[in-house]
Amino acid sequence: EHPTQEIRQLVDSLDPAGTALVYAGSFTSARQFCGRQIIGNRSIKSMEAERKDVQRELLALPGAIVSLVDGLGLHCGAPTVVQGVPDRGVAMATSHTYLIPDSASRGAIDELVTKLSQDCSRVVVSPFNAGLPCTFYGIVTETTVIDFGPVEALVSWDPQDWRIHAPGILRPAMLDRSMAESARYVVHNVVRLLRDRVGYVGAFGVDGTVTLAGYIIHEVNPRVCAGFALLDQLCPAIAPFAAFDLVLREVPDASGPLKDSLERAAAMIASNTAFLCRLWENPAYPPPTIGSDVDTWMRQVRAAAAGNHVPLTE
Repeated sequence: EHPTQEIRQLVDSLDPAGTALVYAGSFTSARQFCGRQIIGNRSIKSMEAERKDVQRELLALPGAIVSLVDGLGLHCGAPTVVQGVPDRGVAMATSHTYLIPDSASRGAIDELVTKLSQDCSRVVVSPFNAGLPCTFYGIVTETTVIDFGPVEALVSWDPQDWRIHAPGILRPAMLDRSMAESARYVVHNVVRLLRDRVGYVGAFGVDGTVTLAGYIIHEVNPRVCAGFALLDQLCPAIAPFAAFDLVLREVPDASGPLKDSLERAAAMIASNTAFLCRLWENPAYPPPTIGSDVDTWMRQVRAAAAGNHVPLTE
């Protein structure tokens, strides 16, 4: 946000005329960097829509917004998920996210309140949804929603400090056709709502859990998420999805011309039945060899991703 003098001098040496365009990824809402125009940025309204508290009100997602001044003792009938809402900026991934077990003492909960209060004055409190953590990635245009999911989100829990971690994804998610279509219906509806209410177009990731009651959405990420790197790997003949995202933001009339290419990419990904995983901190991680037992392979990947933590699917 505020580049150092050293960085400014470096940029000026690379672009003496000051006419270069800067691509800083789809997360930023900044307009300029060192006096140069940033392309592909989100609107401030779209940026704000990623805040946990704003999403609950905007998209009617489950969970109650609670002031930390009031404490959590009366709100935890555990197991309970608590997501801190930073007073400044946007919480990324599972930062400030904790699962309070049913064995939690009042003193331990008060300690968590103290920790969260360093960055947050409010939290979102939700019941824990047992099921398969599942993510849908896709692109929303002015006219349609195209998804490339579902994939299983590798989510784990640290029993020491109660933090929830999401270190990667694996695919395909083991959902039957009916369950996948039901989840897709929910995803498309909430993404359309996001587009219609804040004018967002571009890449998205929807995180949630497939339960016996259906797909429960936890959050919507209006940007190019880390999982798109795996999707790019599945259809290398088509332009990177970050490029689609960029064009949709910069060219108002791009929705129609891009539709066929996006649908072709979706079909290519859907037809690829390869079992793949990607860990954010170790993208080159070589997953164990798939034998005759796919369930065993998936458990091995979950265990490797979780490390000393507990995979939430188990």
